[in-house]
Amino acid sequence: MKKKISAILAVVIMAVSLVMPQDVSAAAKLGQVKGVKCTQTTAKSISITWNQLKGVSNYQIYRSDSYDGRYVKMFTARQNYKNVVKINPGTEYYYKVRAVKGKNTGKFSKVLSASTKRTTAKNGKVNTKKWNAVVRSHAGTNHSKVASLPKGTKVTVIANTKDKKGQTWYKISYKVKGKSAKGYTIASNLKVY
Repeated sequence: MKKKISAILAVVIMAVSLVMPQDVSAAAKLGQVKGVKCTQTTAKSISITWNQLKGVSNYQIYRSDSYDGRYVKMFTARQNYKNVVKINPGTEYYYKVRAVKGKNTGKFSKVLSASTKRTTAKNGKVNTKKWNAVVRSHAGTNHSKVASLPKGTKVTVIANTKDKKGQTWYKISYKVKGKSAKGYTIASNLKVY
């Protein structure tokens, strides 16, 4: 008798599991957004796009003023996004995108960095006193060192940016042994003209 009851219970549980929706978090897992890229920049706008995920029509765009700073949700879009709010010329911004479907969200994309165009060209040179200007892979002393530029080295300032503490850095291009390179140095290292 007990075996019969157990068998009936097993059948009932199986039937209910087929009728009832599966665990939402398991059933509605969304993939990571890929292919995030900048398609156009002006002095007052940055346009970005990304690869669509199957079955997903809405995407949340987050932005930060620094690479490893706090990201704030800017907008929910379908396929592309043009950022024209709170944006300044000659400034680098950082974007992350994730899929959203109902109450479920996917994993953030890799960070995209994009700079608005300058209204005027900016050049500079290293203006340190007793030390070389350290150039890093991103703004912030926690990022890897990629070069060390001696006093007087001429550079081109691509954009202003900030580290996670809010300190101003410059994204620069420079030459080392005849080869062009890019990186970030703290603003106080340069004299800009």
